Amino acid sequence: PGIVFVVLCQRDKVAQALGDDDFLHKIVQAGFHVPVPPSGALRQMLEKGLREIVGDDRFARRWDWQRWNTLYAEHLCDYFRTPRHVARYLGSLPFYLHQHLNEQSLEINAVDAAVLEVLRMYEPAIFERLAGRPIITERNVLIWLSSDYEKSKQEAVIADIVSLVPETDRERLKAFLKALFPLLDPTSPGSDTTLDAWDRDLRVCHPHHYDRYFQLILPSGQCTAADFDRVRAAASVSPDELYHALRELDGRRLLSDFMSRASIVFADSDPKRAENFLLALCTIGDELPEKLGEGETNQARTHAVALCAEVLRHTDADLRVR
Repeated sequence: PGIVFVVLCQRDKVAQALGDDDFLHKIVQAGFHVPVPPSGALRQMLEKGLREIVGDDRFARRWDWQRWNTLYAEHLCDYFRTPRHVARYLGSLPFYLHQHLNEQSLEINAVDAAVLEVLRMYEPAIFERLAGRPIITERNVLIWLSSDYEKSKQEAVIADIVSLVPETDRERLKAFLKALFPLLDPTSPGSDTTLDAWDRDLRVCHPHHYDRYFQLILPSGQCTAADFDRVRAAASVSPDELYHALRELDGRRLLSDFMSRASIVFADSDPKRAENFLLALCTIGDELPEKLGEGETNQARTHAVALCAEVLRHTDADLRVR
């Protein structure tokens, strides 16, 4: 007497377990229906949590609110139906992001990571398929971008992936995956310029970065985001500082890979950085032999020459003269 028991439950599940809905009414004297929270409140809860996470400077520079909001409105909102969904997600996302920190640099795009975490939690079959059988490879990208490729074959690739989920969900997930991997969309106007932007932003849809989202070990023989960040910081200091940073890459046999991709990193209009970069490139370029062996071209030197020309094309006239 004098004690009230409060039972929090999903009524239909309990009634099914008892096998008798009338029996449940005998046990529960007063039932209260908990209303579904409005979608706007859930979105505010999610956004507040995300702002706390990406407020970290290490994540903020890899986060694009405009892109996230578009993806959320078009593809993600249905996954967050209760406060519990939001709380679970906000609890797991920081752990996933911290796994991909290298020194103080995030090795992946934070928005792509956030989207893939939704797939991992709520579409595990799709996530495991993407992790186990890579769809974005150097070979696939070259084929998909070729002028004579039958674009309809991309539909076959995406159809194979969504075959893992119930038929009622397939069209929705096709649109979702095309937003995350634009090259899977036959109507996508892919180009080398687009690929450069994806490379610069560490997007999962670029072959250099795809595997990093599903592995904890950085690939060998490739410059990491941390490497590019160190070189960018050195370029802001002095030519000598940058020269030593490039020398360090050369000692790790990463200079050729850096030179082949550096134009997208230094595609800015900072005159000081551009001038320091050119001076350091000229210094280290003079030290690189044209040939590594009989008939073998030194790719690092070749890329350095092309990079000097590329940087000069994007600098002001006064710097070009100097």
